[in-house]
Amino acid sequence: MRSGWAIPGNLLLSGQSWKVNRIDRSLSANSVPQNLAIYGVYNLPFGKGGIGNDSWLVRNLAGGWTFSSVFTYVSGTPLLITSSSCTSSFQPTAGTCMPDLNPSFTGKNIRTNGSWGKGLTAATLGSKSYLNGYVPTATQGAGGVTSTGAPIPCATATGPFCNSGNFMFGDAPRVMPFDGLRNPSVYNLNASIRRSFNITPERVKFIFAVDCQNVTNKVTFGGIGASMDAANFGAPTSATSNTGSRDFQFSGRLNF
Repeated sequence: MRSGWAIPGNLLLSGQSWKVNRIDRSLSANSVPQNLAIYGVYNLPFGKGGIGNDSWLVRNLAGGWTFSSVFTYVSGTPLLITSSSCTSSFQPTAGTCMPDLNPSFTGKNIRTNGSWGKGLTAATLGSKSYLNGYVPTATQGAGGVTSTGAPIPCATATGPFCNSGNFMFGDAPRVMPFDGLRNPSVYNLNASIRRSFNITPERVKFIFAVDCQNVTNKVTFGGIGASMDAANFGAPTSATSNTGSRDFQFSGRLNF
């Protein structure tokens, strides 16, 4: 692990020295900067005292309905980029294996192919990456491979990540090594409409309701491959529909 002692600059590609427990100070892995919930209840303006007040049909069919809805939005947690190149021989106490940031890479963002899951279907899930930086070798100090599969040293590589060198620690930050590198955000919209019907003038009522979960049928992608040496780096490997795919529930009850 990189915490617990001071790390001299000669053990990091960046050359920066770190005091005890400083290199892994960062945002929490559970950081959620936006968490929004909006709800409301609205009496539809039809029937008695509203639109269609003079129509028996409107009063009895469209009047008395109440609409309610809940919308939630939660931003994604930081994507924790790791490496799989560490070995017990060259990084015996490395703990979580961290990559190096390639000093030759000057970009601020490594996202590609649009928003998470854009263009995916059930048949292609897990086959498309939305991050640049895949290093298809676990060779120490490599930042890529040639067309023949030979490792490219980090000094001549052009990608954002490299494997850490022999007996060295990866210098990538614990979270969000590039701007806005977070897991997919989640939003959900639920809604319901209900009405009370009088069975008797005062006491017995029938309550009819229609509830809809996930009105927009929003799919949230997850399981983003976060190991920069793995073939699924940057690829969503799971797809959920928040509380489930769009689902309607009809219900009725008697109050007496």
